[in-house]
Amino acid sequence: MNKFNIIFDLDGTLIDSAPQITECLRLSLEKFKINPSIKIDKNIVGPPLRQIITNIIDKSEFEFVDEIIADYLDNYDNYHCEYSLPFEGVDKMLANLKEDKNGLFIATNKRSIPTYKIFDKLNWSEIFDGIYCLDELNSSLSNKSDMLRHIVETRRLDKNMTLYVGDTREDEAASLINNGIPFIFANWGYDDLLSHKLDRRSGVMNYPDAELILGLKMAQFG
Repeated sequence: MNKFNIIFDLDGTLIDSAPQITECLRLSLEKFKINPSIKIDKNIVGPPLRQIITNIIDKSEFEFVDEIIADYLDNYDNYHCEYSLPFEGVDKMLANLKEDKNGLFIATNKRSIPTYKIFDKLNWSEIFDGIYCLDELNSSLSNKSDMLRHIVETRRLDKNMTLYVGDTREDEAASLINNGIPFIFANWGYDDLLSHKLDRRSGVMNYPDAELILGLKMAQFG
């Protein structure tokens, strides 16, 4: 069987971090007596932290963004992040993909400090060939599209043998639309498949499974 390079999103794809992220956001907003402008639930998870915060508060409160971030970082990084757990089936999926000698990578908007803490807790550090967090990259690489292009170029990955697995429409745009990297939608994650139409070239996976990933890659993209 051909070996593939599989790049994963993290939050909402491999780990269920929404309970910890949303709780810390609520605590920080309460501290500054700010009412969120939208419901704080799993649907807000995915973008970089500053964007999440500006998405959930009114523009009139933007002067507090830096203070909210500082308070959130203290709560999340020091007390809450390590309680995030993998979705059911993820550990087995990763073990099977690794055993089959596929290249495994992470491309996430999540900051590096909590990412590495979570990986240490889950004993995942040795599973992946590369872990890429947006805040660790050159400032010219400002979004996930840039990050995926950077991974493909620096790792010299063949796009025909590479795919990205994520759980949002932004993940699809960053990979398939902007970089021509085949995309598989993780339908157990934080975005609602019914709320938007995927590109006809994208695959859909309803639960974590190594054979499904490889089968979709072969069937959808050759």
